[in-house]
Amino acid sequence: MTISGIDSIIYDVSDLTLVRRFFSDWGLHLAEEGYSGATYRCARRGTVVLQRSETPAVEVIWAVDSKASLDALASDLDGDRDVRVDGNGTVHTNDDSGHAMGFRVASVVGDEAFAAGRRAPNERFEPPSAVSPNRLGHVVYLVSDNLDQAAAFYRERLGFKLSDTIRGRGDFMRAPGSSDHHSLLLTTRKDQSGFNHVGFQVDGLDDMMLGGKIMESRGWKTSFGPGRHLLGSNLFWYFESPTGGETEYYADMDVLTDDWKPGIWEPRADLAYAWLARNEPYDPSFTAPPGGLFLRRDD
Repeated sequence: MTISGIDSIIYDVSDLTLVRRFFSDWGLHLAEEGYSGATYRCARRGTVVLQRSETPAVEVIWAVDSKASLDALASDLDGDRDVRVDGNGTVHTNDDSGHAMGFRVASVVGDEAFAAGRRAPNERFEPPSAVSPNRLGHVVYLVSDNLDQAAAFYRERLGFKLSDTIRGRGDFMRAPGSSDHHSLLLTTRKDQSGFNHVGFQVDGLDDMMLGGKIMESRGWKTSFGPGRHLLGSNLFWYFESPTGGETEYYADMDVLTDDWKPGIWEPRADLAYAWLARNEPYDPSFTAPPGGLFLRRDD
């Protein structure tokens, strides 16, 4: 069984009109619409599904390589948790922290890291005139306790691979069929749990900057960025989302092979963002931005 990445994210939302405007401004293609919901598509892989509901919720659907793998996964998970299969064949359940999740046969076969920032020989740079995110790249959840148990479910039951770990604070993991630095981050925040953000991959810095400027010009609020992470190395720009949590434009993430050795990091006061000030005095009351962690390399 191989999970290649995120196939879809499903939002239950109360203000469908507002959320539709957000994802249209975000650069996604409207594929279907109606009174009860709408579906948006990324340029290469992944859909955002909106469902009208008075109770906000988020469900991440992971892509599996084959029907046989999907059936085997459903059978295994049914042994210790509730499993439901809908009319389209998607398997729905929850992870060990209670986050809603699902699995379906991949609509696009194979890993798509989509290296950015490389032009063909003798090709001039052409600035983008619009932004259309390539795909759903990763998701981040907050886990209030039992981080080890939460991460073990993904690694031991679903085959995710550890890319980096912050001792006692977070695990970056990649889907077994992906070469991205991470498809998933589980991170702890005191007394907080649930969905944090989803990352949409764009081609490079220019697309990210244009997308961010478009979003701000249309009244959407930046929550953090632009900048570059140290773990994963990706460029980022986060926005507050009317779905709850954040959405992120990102580009230029590390591409890993099975030769990669996970780093072990310890919490400290160095904020791990390459464009921002570092080595500032530690403030124990500080609340990190989306994905934000105090880190130093544990050599």
